[in-house]
Amino acid sequence: MALHRVDGFSAVDALAKIPTEKPDLLILDISMPRLGGIQTVKQLRRAYPTKYYPVIMLTDDSDRARVKEAAELQINAYMIKSEFSMANLLDRIEKVLEQRADQRLTR
Repeated sequence: MALHRVDGFSAVDALAKIPTEKPDLLILDISMPRLGGIQTVKQLRRAYPTKYYPVIMLTDDSDRARVKEAAELQINAYMIKSEFSMANLLDRIEKVLEQRADQRLTR
């Protein structure tokens, strides 16, 4: 799997790059400078209501309310950093991108 990474110093920077970069997937953290991950996803969904951007949340926050909020925003995967491994992240990325491809084929 070949990945092209687009960095944003903050979520605000990342949101500004979406129209030109057209990402296949976003990896966010709950706690980011200037705008948190949950708020970023809310803005993303508002700004692009007809476009689906898969999101993986990689975070230290395992609070059940936060996980539920992420699920309500249709975040594709919620990964806790203390349980993190690169192999696990790559596996999740692959699964999320496969799901996205399957959704495109059925539309």
